[in-house]
Amino acid sequence: MSNEQLVSKVWNYAHVLRDQGISYGDYIEQITYLLFLKMDLEREELLGEGSAIPPQWNWAQLANKDGDALELQYRRTLEALGREDGLIGTIFRKARNKLSDPAKLKRVVSLIDKEGPWVGLQVEVIRGISIALSIAILMRSKLPRISWNFSWTGPGA
Repeated sequence: MSNEQLVSKVWNYAHVLRDQGISYGDYIEQITYLLFLKMDLEREELLGEGSAIPPQWNWAQLANKDGDALELQYRRTLEALGREDGLIGTIFRKARNKLSDPAKLKRVVSLIDKEGPWVGLQVEVIRGISIALSIAILMRSKLPRISWNFSWTGPGA
């Protein structure tokens, strides 16, 4: 799958979730937490680096569950990681599950699990996903439209 196809797939799923009442902001937040967990496991498995996530809260504990067990594991994972010391605690502090419907959560977890490895993606691909979702948030927000008027006063004006 090309980088563009991957961005498109993640973007299209954001539309599905939005239509079911999950905001783009919540989707970005949740996919960020989930990608972090998935990439931590990939760094361990593919690159031989040590995991920053305790084993009981790592990606494998989510990927092998579904239904209420998945939702409970994800909620407990976010809470537990938010209590960790150091960088992990900072990243997950105040993290809450916004994908409380187990079927929606499973779809996102499955999407991330099937499309890997993520750790090898260029930063531009992950940034592309974030930017695309952020633009959608801004376009759909109720913020007033801003009009920009530029006038050139330099040479040749």
